Amino acid sequence: MTSQRDFVASVMENDRLEHIRDDQRALGVRRFLILGIFAAAMAYLESAVVVYLRMLYYPEGFSVILKPMPLRIYLIEVGREAATMVMLFTVARLSFRSFWPRFSTFLYLFAVWDIFYYLWLLLFLRWPPSLWTWDILFLIPIAWVGPVWSPVFVSINFIIATLVLNRLFKRGVIIWPGWAGWGMAILGAAMIVYSYFNRVPALIKGVLPTTYSWPWLAAGVCLGWGALGFTLLTGRFVKVK
Repeated sequence: MTSQRDFVASVMENDRLEHIRDDQRALGVRRFLILGIFAAAMAYLESAVVVYLRMLYYPEGFSVILKPMPLRIYLIEVGREAATMVMLFTVARLSFRSFWPRFSTFLYLFAVWDIFYYLWLLLFLRWPPSLWTWDILFLIPIAWVGPVWSPVFVSINFIIATLVLNRLFKRGVIIWPGWAGWGMAILGAAMIVYSYFNRVPALIKGVLPTTYSWPWLAAGVCLGWGALGFTLLTGRFVKVK
């Protein structure tokens, strides 16, 4: 078992003390307001592209059953989605010097981008008509399919997680979950992703989805929060003054 001294050393190796103190001073409402404006602007670009795609491929109205499109266009669309994630990651990486502020910033950027994406579409297209409307959320590596409320729910949890993680970091609590904590978090994320994947086989056959596997989503979110609780309860953190 790793000793407390080894644990502290591993944390300090990953997040040096001067980086931590710099980031503690940098955490603030103003910075996250600016980051939120950036994410909302990215969501505008994303929604604008979707408006163009729907005008070209779905002039009579959007359906989650995808129409055939040239392979070249499909690959460009997949690349665009990947580029969006790279940009969110890059901004989070440049915003802070320590792991946890970077991680929480990525969650925050993703959440604001995702919520504003639907707000812009609602403004441009009067779509979605309700939070229970089905949508294709992502195409990497296959289509993610679910009702609109589900990614919004995940995004709200990301924002809450950002507040919690930043509060802990501001108080000098540097967590390091270890294999068990990270395993719980990764398993929770996999369960959330599965809730979007398991309707794809029927969709490929042309069958519209009618039910969503929300228990997988709920269990995945609970497991993610459980990973944080487990980390704190088992003392896998360092208090930096």
